[in-house]
Amino acid sequence: MGVRVFFNLTEPNRRLPTGPSARWSSALALVGFIGLCFLVGSVAGKVTDPNVSTWYESLRRPPGTPPNWVFPVVWSIQYVLIGTAAWLVWREPNHKRALWIWGWGLFFNFLCIMRICFPAPISETALHKPTIWAAM
Repeated sequence: MGVRVFFNLTEPNRRLPTGPSARWSSALALVGFIGLCFLVGSVAGKVTDPNVSTWYESLRRPPGTPPNWVFPVVWSIQYVLIGTAAWLVWREPNHKRALWIWGWGLFFNFLCIMRICFPAPISETALHKPTIWAAM
């Protein structure tokens, strides 16, 4: 049988806990997953802020580049969605492997932010070389 993407939440074999404590547990897990995402994002933001205000501002950007205020809004939405996805997976039985992969994905997200904001001394034209992107 293949992987089920859509399922009925009222299935009797779903085995979700019920009661007030289960609802609090689930809500706290959701807050925890989203909070972990924001923690990773805020640590990356604090560490990379000095470089963003220097080398990123000096780049010649193409027309259509969004204004700087868009990035925190988009990253916040992204982290809420990533945390919610982890929470939805956590609610499923046999979720350990999927959450382990999710954790590594969050870690590599952090590493990519660090790599992009702390590149080796490279010129603006070097960003267009395929080897630079492969190294990231």
